[in-house]
Formats: sequence, structure tokens, C-alpha cells
Amino acid sequence: MDMTVVDVSDVAEVRPGDVATLVGSDGSEEITLAEVAEHARTIDYEILTGWTPRLPRVWVDRPERLDGSPGQTDTALAGGEA
Repeated sequence: MDMTVVDVSDVAEVRPGDVATLVGSDGSEEITLAEVAEHARTIDYEILTGWTPRLPRVWVDRPERLDGSPGQTDTALAGGEA
């Protein structure tokens, strides 16, 4: 099973259904893969390779998934090919 848990208990304005950008840009905010790795006390490559092929890769400027099925342009994972 693939699961990611993000603790938002200290974020007062978060609501169910809000978009959570874990890597990349959202408006004027940005978090890099290196920053995520630093928070996890590891290297960026380990974070990137930890995402299994079952996780859809969807780019903002490429509205289809790598397997050709329709994607969602409001959720994006920037990075290399799966």
C-alpha cells in the first residue's frame, strides 16, 4: 500500500479537499525535492525513488498521465520519468 501522511494540525486555514503541494510550486510558494529530503533527513534521490510506479506522474503543462490516461492539471509532480 502506498500512503503519505502530512501533519497539518498546526495549519488553521486548511480544510478537507484543499490541494497539498508536496513538491513543486503553488502560486508564489515553492518547495524543492532537496527541501523535502532535508526535512526527512535523507537525500533527494531517496525521496524520488521512494515513489512507486503506481503513483501517477502528472505534469502541469502535460495534462495526460505517462500511461496516456487523462490526468489532472491541478496536481503535479515535477521530476523524471517513472
